[in-house]
Amino acid sequence: MQQQSNIEQLPLIDKQVLNKLRAIMEDEFDEVISIYLEDSLSLMSDIHDAFIHDPESITRPIHTLKSSSHSVGAKQLAAVAQQMETLVKKHEKPAASAMLDQLQEIYTESHNALVQIQQENKTDNRIAQD
Repeated sequence: MQQQSNIEQLPLIDKQVLNKLRAIMEDEFDEVISIYLEDSLSLMSDIHDAFIHDPESITRPIHTLKSSSHSVGAKQLAAVAQQMETLVKKHEKPAASAMLDQLQEIYTESHNALVQIQQENKTDNRIAQD
């Protein structure tokens, strides 16, 4: 429970990370977010499938989700994925599996927040062009 409260203290989306990414990627920012949104959906599916059908294959998708989420500022999602990855590495797959609902909930919230940010960015770009 202590770990969950630590996760809740993190921002859902770290705006500083997104602002740095936007500054680096400039016109490619929306594409980077779109790729993350598509890839993270696939990774979530892979994670769910792995826990059900092939628990030995869980390491790659959970690690990739952790890393890519961190890169786009999805701090809570990255933290839950980190905890799950640690549990899997310690061969505590049942404990990691018990975190799937939390992972899914935070994924959904993060996904929705990034879609909203992406829409706002497109609006801001259109206004700047006018």
